[in-house]
Amino acid sequence: METLWERVRALKGRTLPTVSGQEFHVEDVDERYVRVVPRSSGTPRSPIPRWRFERAEALGLARTGVTPSEIRKAGVSEFDPAYIAAILRAAIDREAFE
Repeated sequence: METLWERVRALKGRTLPTVSGQEFHVEDVDERYVRVVPRSSGTPRSPIPRWRFERAEALGLARTGVTPSEIRKAGVSEFDPAYIAAILRAAIDREAFE
């Protein structure tokens, strides 16, 4: 069975929508972080550490319906909840890999 991080790594190179429909590109994923580039600006954001995804998973937030506000309220991320939620949704959604 794949781990969550293996699924996140499989999203490298993909363009995903946030919950509000804003697209971003998953530019890079390594063992420590995810780097995303919003389509609106084209400027890479600061890397999102792996531990944020692992924390979300430990809190039961790694699911297809997770929202940015849940990510923020749980204390997982104040600055990147929209990207974390979108990446978690895509990583959990089996159809995203077919």
